[in-house]
Amino acid sequence: MKFLIFSDLHFFRGREYLVDTCRWIAEQIRLYRPERVVFCGDLNHSHNSIETDTFHSLASAISVVADAAFEVTERKLIALSGNHDTTLRSTARNIVEAVSLLSPKIQAVTEPFEDDVAAYAPYPPAGERFDAYLAKLHSFNKELLFGHLELAEIAYSPASPAESDHPFPLPPTTKFVVNGHYHHPQRKMVGKVDTTIIGAPCYHSYSDCLVDTPRGILLLSYTEGSVETLWVENPHGPIYHTIVPQQLEAVIKYPQVKRMRIRVKVDSKETYEQIKPAIMRLREVAETVRVMAASSQVVSQIHQSETQTVSLTDPVALLKDYAVKKNLTPKVVDSGLSFLQGVGS
Repeated sequence: MKFLIFSDLHFFRGREYLVDTCRWIAEQIRLYRPERVVFCGDLNHSHNSIETDTFHSLASAISVVADAAFEVTERKLIALSGNHDTTLRSTARNIVEAVSLLSPKIQAVTEPFEDDVAAYAPYPPAGERFDAYLAKLHSFNKELLFGHLELAEIAYSPASPAESDHPFPLPPTTKFVVNGHYHHPQRKMVGKVDTTIIGAPCYHSYSDCLVDTPRGILLLSYTEGSVETLWVENPHGPIYHTIVPQQLEAVIKYPQVKRMRIRVKVDSKETYEQIKPAIMRLREVAETVRVMAASSQVVSQIHQSETQTVSLTDPVALLKDYAVKKNLTPKVVDSGLSFLQGVGS
């Protein structure tokens, strides 16, 4: 069975390169012609809200991928919800579910399920619902598991240590895990489980860039008892990586800095004067270095005054806004609203 897998898009204002990334993923689906296409979580970036313009961009872009997946595989895009997609942890409402209402070619996975080949584990709920989630997942007997889980011995990025606390209790039959959540692509044995981390499809931040690793999609060939993996690198990504003054000395030391375009964010003229010697040294080794003066308080005020934000705890309002801007037919809108109003009730 041949899979094409991607994860952790993290749509957010200013990340226009993600639209190009989704078009590129659709092209790869048509090129490699997998039998299944799986998204392993985190369409959204902000945990509790999303700007309506970002939602429109996200929904349109992921629909392009879903269309290509259905065209090639005659199956829906399997889309797991991640921790950034969840709105109210006490309900099933999340961004993946909202987007699936607008595209019939997306299968939203908000609780564990299995098909004839693999098991699928979205980001687990908190509290009392976790026990039911775990019981359902452990009732499956597949050796291949796709998830958006917190795993032991996996580093979130090259700049962070491997996690060791609270490892997720995998089903006992699991031999292979293909997981999102972590942005740094990796493959390693964790105990007796062959664990593959898909990684983000592009470099989202400075800490993602410290080690050269392929960022894009994962091609996985699965037969009983074995998997083969191949990463295909995405040519699209952020133009600049933003760092703060405290990171200057660390960035200067990395060999990869030669091909990085960097913005240094300073909060005052005084700060700039203090770090100016380090900036000059960085300019000698990096491809491009720019200084960006910004106060987080001012940025926040501008952000609130110039953008419309809808709380994800009210996905009905989000879908209504989307429907108006996209001129969706009343039948589709009413169906979607009825569904969202009934979720978690």
